[in-house]
Amino acid sequence: MEAKELSQALIAFRKEIGPTAEILCSVSDGRWMGVNECVGISIYPDGMLGKAVHLSVNSETFEDLLVKARAAWDARKGEILAAKIKKIALAVIRLTFERGECTDMDLAVEGFAHADVSTYGAEAVKLANTMAGNRPFAIVKAPQPNAKQEG
Repeated sequence: MEAKELSQALIAFRKEIGPTAEILCSVSDGRWMGVNECVGISIYPDGMLGKAVHLSVNSETFEDLLVKARAAWDARKGEILAAKIKKIALAVIRLTFERGECTDMDLAVEGFAHADVSTYGAEAVKLANTMAGNRPFAIVKAPQPNAKQEG
């Protein structure tokens, strides 16, 4: 695989992952991974400074590396995006409670990227409506695992 092909493939893959995603490609002697010389990819769905999970894969060729990276993303994509949407939804609920409404600027101040709000905002609002509609809320006392049984 030529460098230009690799670059184009990585750019397209990054766009598939999401608007704030970053991908780092590396070449290593493998000493930290217990393998021979290898190439690697680290995927950061929320960017390198994001607080979410990152995925890493290694291989001996770029072609195989791209296949492994896509498989790793496909295996975790639903979980990662659901968590991102849930975080936005919870912020929408809290901001609406505190301010009477939630604006895109409020979400930006909370640390959500404009691109993520544009991409996932509608789903987050739908989830927020579902979550907030599950009222009434309560705090239930959890059973104490080592508590003395009465009776």
